[in-house]
Amino acid sequence: MNLFAVWYVQKYHLILFGIVALALTSCQYVGSVAGYIILRQVPREADTFLQEAPDFDFVTYSGEQIKLSELRGKVVIINFWSSWCPPCLSQLLELQNIREQYPADDVAILGIAYLDMASSALESVNTLHLTYHIGSDNGTEIADAFGVQGIPETFVVDRQGQIKVHLASLYPADKLTSIVDEILKN
Repeated sequence: MNLFAVWYVQKYHLILFGIVALALTSCQYVGSVAGYIILRQVPREADTFLQEAPDFDFVTYSGEQIKLSELRGKVVIINFWSSWCPPCLSQLLELQNIREQYPADDVAILGIAYLDMASSALESVNTLHLTYHIGSDNGTEIADAFGVQGIPETFVVDRQGQIKVHLASLYPADKLTSIVDEILKN
């Protein structure tokens, strides 16, 4: 099996020619067009493979330096998004509502603009009146460290720095809220 082709499908959810792609267990057959097989990533929850969140730092659009490891003791929601992705923009608004529900001492939300122009991302942040920590990925460095395969993609990190849940698509705010509530209880 061609390793580049396997990586290509897993990374970008694009089309791959040939039946060999169906061997990927994390993908689901969607259909075929002109001899191409269309696959999509199957959402998975990270609590089946609990692991420490990769440490990273980034500068928010307001100029604040954020380092994930310095947020230990808080539940951290990390959301990868882009201004050109309509489901991402919906998710940003839901995350703003969650930001307003919890004290900043308990929950931190980090929005990482992925494969986006900083000017477009900042325009979205200002238009939506978002008040949590938002900045651009360093190229794709942060997304690569987390294994991001599409957007929106959200990781919930517990107080000890372990990835508790990985949400690989748009999820409703009530689901995220229940996840955060459960982590805060423990």
